[in-house]
Amino acid sequence: MELNSPQKAKKQLTLFVTFQVAPENIEKFKEIHRPVWKACSEEVECLLFDVFQDPDQPGRFRFVEIWSKVREWFEKEQMTKPYYALLWERSKPLWKGIGKGTGMEMGKEKEKRGWFSQPLPLL
Repeated sequence: MELNSPQKAKKQLTLFVTFQVAPENIEKFKEIHRPVWKACSEEVECLLFDVFQDPDQPGRFRFVEIWSKVREWFEKEQMTKPYYALLWERSKPLWKGIGKGTGMEMGKEKEKRGWFSQPLPLL
C-alpha cells in the first residue's frame, strides 16, 4: 500500500497589530476604521480579520489578520489600496502608540484576562 505524499502547505501571512488611543478618541477611532475593516474582510485574500478591544485598557485595540498571500504581496498589493491612504491620514492623530508583534508578548497574558473575549462588530 502506497501512502499519499503530504500536500505542500500554502503560505499565509498572519498579522497582530496593536493600537493604543486615548479614551476620548475610542469612538472616533472605531468610526474611522470600520469602513477599512469591512473592506479588508471582503478581500478575496483575507481569510480572517478580527478587531478586539482590551476590556482592562479600553483604548487598546488588537487587530488579528490572516491573509492567503505572503508579506511581499501584502506590502505591495494590499497596503497600497486607496482606502488605506485616507485611513492613515485620519487615524494617526488619534494614536497614542502602535506596535507589531507575534502575539506572544501580550497575547498569552491577556488571553487569561479576557483580551480576546471582546470582539468588535465590523459594521
